[in-house]
Amino acid sequence: MLTACEWLDVFIDQQRQVRRADLKNGYWELDVAEEGEYEFELRRWPRDSELKLREGVDATPVTDGELVEGVALDIFSARIQIGDFKRSKKIPAEAKHATFTARLPKGPARLYTWFEDSNRQQVLGAYYVYVKRK
Repeated sequence: MLTACEWLDVFIDQQRQVRRADLKNGYWELDVAEEGEYEFELRRWPRDSELKLREGVDATPVTDGELVEGVALDIFSARIQIGDFKRSKKIPAEAKHATFTARLPKGPARLYTWFEDSNRQQVLGAYYVYVKRK
């Protein structure tokens, strides 16, 4: 699991920022351990939340206060770029994530992600990316 907390030179390191949908983006510096086919699952919310990409969430009481309400967003499409691999796809309203599969060579790679609105304008990067070697 990659999180926005690991973006290079961009700070999204608190759940408050995720919930209020700070409109930021960054990239990850990766080292592909083995050549092969990899699946990338781009998400706005962590898997455990079961929330849809466009969905907001109510404020949540916690031990020392309250996590702010999570705003809904107009997320219409997703894009990914890692090395020479570049793809985009439309996202159904009920989707929880956008999945891409890429064949990657061994070695360093820079991973970029984008979520875009219905006007094809960048909204934010994927706050969570789950990567699996196939």
